[in-house]
Amino acid sequence: MEKCLDIYKQIEPERRSMVTATPLEFTDPELLNEPKITIRYEHGNKRDVQLFECDNGFGVLVESILKKFSGDPSNFEKVVIALNSLSLINSVIEAITDDKLSGGVDIAQINVLCSSSSEAKVIKYHELKGEHLPGLVTFITSAFFTGLDLQDKFHLFTYVSSKESVLRLSEKKIKQVAGRGRNGLLSETIIYERKDIPKGPFFSFHDLKEAAESQLQSLNCIEKTYSKSPIMKARIESTFKAMLTNGAVDSSRLVRKNLKGDYSVSFLNIDALLEYSRVAKTVYHPKNGLAEALRTSGCVVNISQKHSALTPSETDTHIAKLASTEKKKLITLLYNIAKRKMSFEEAYEEQATTKAVVLGLSIFEKFRKYIDEDVLIEAISKTLSKERSGTSVRNLKRLETKLDFAIQDPTTGFLKELFQKIPLSPEKGVWYSNDDLIHKYQQAAAISGKLIPPGTKEDVEKMILEDIKAIFETRSSNNNERDGYYLKGRKIVEGLPAGLKKYFFPGFAAEDYIPD
Repeated sequence: MEKCLDIYKQIEPERRSMVTATPLEFTDPELLNEPKITIRYEHGNKRDVQLFECDNGFGVLVESILKKFSGDPSNFEKVVIALNSLSLINSVIEAITDDKLSGGVDIAQINVLCSSSSEAKVIKYHELKGEHLPGLVTFITSAFFTGLDLQDKFHLFTYVSSKESVLRLSEKKIKQVAGRGRNGLLSETIIYERKDIPKGPFFSFHDLKEAAESQLQSLNCIEKTYSKSPIMKARIESTFKAMLTNGAVDSSRLVRKNLKGDYSVSFLNIDALLEYSRVAKTVYHPKNGLAEALRTSGCVVNISQKHSALTPSETDTHIAKLASTEKKKLITLLYNIAKRKMSFEEAYEEQATTKAVVLGLSIFEKFRKYIDEDVLIEAISKTLSKERSGTSVRNLKRLETKLDFAIQDPTTGFLKELFQKIPLSPEKGVWYSNDDLIHKYQQAAAISGKLIPPGTKEDVEKMILEDIKAIFETRSSNNNERDGYYLKGRKIVEGLPAGLKKYFFPGFAAEDYIPD
């Protein structure tokens, strides 16, 4: 942006102009005297804003979203969540797709709009190619807080918090987010997680400019001294970069390289720091600062205190911790393949660095013609979410076995013979010993021509019992003398009834069978 301003300043004043919806004062001395024209509405539209003040923004946001998706699905309306935290977005996605909570959203209807550089950090990255929302629920990060025109009407939830600077959105930024709905909003809700923040330090222009100039003086001194030594002269640039990084204030460098390649004061970063300081001091530090700032900006604010006991799960927060895991890599690849952004060949060659990733890709490639892609990806995701360290491959292999049987036609072949050998009572369950199950399995295989992989007697029996657990809903039991299982019905892989394209047999019509 600063290089754009460098170009701007090279143009004659009477032939240049800038336009902004949220004007801030420039500190750049070359821009201080720019003539200004301010256009205001005679009768500006007042925005009705519901402000939820809370100490647990995560829980309040999740429950607010779920409330929008309770009741008749035909009445569901689109929702946009403005949330500038990728980890928190992932945690919220996990919660609103959790079957244990009332309501819930199909993950296929969830998308995240963020910068392409953050694509690998979220599970449902979406590249927007039009002016309409891609699904029922859309998360947007700061990359889409401006410059995005949406023609849909939607319910907007904007998440702010006093805890982190990236979540301390100013009243002007909140207004910009609301402006993404070009045809108005169905409703606007601000989830405000309020925590006490320290009073300072609050920056002044004088202090920041003085700090920047001291860095420039140091750079000039180092350049003059290092240039005397051929060895140190080659290290000038790397030394400068290290110094400027260490001299940054709240991650913002005070010195930059301008269009000519010279180091100069970064006035735009100083402007940003002053705005962050203003927002912290006047909006988020005072008790009613946010509400007053919203009213000043033209909002009708209705304040409510909200409480929630819902927190991200410590044992099943599988998506929130995905950024550097093989599961995250795998699920991201699968969605890229499903959206035709990547071929299987590219995924195998460029990204598949672990056995689990390779196996997950092969499962998706094998079953996508039988099972809806989003449902299949969700089944793979949920399988990995239950893993303990080092069990990814084993759990994926078990899923593959379940899917192999789930897509088979139960009215023919091996399954037909097996179901005839093992009648069931879905209401009561039927107990079979391990020996019974192994014998009946081998009989059905012999009649249908199913090959049983060779191996030791122990290995074959173990494989058969694993298949039994993949085909039937089982509950293990000890029947006084022998180990065995209660069988209640055919195994239904979670999510598959709605996603299986053919050969799905959801239950049994078998007559009651009570063994002797």
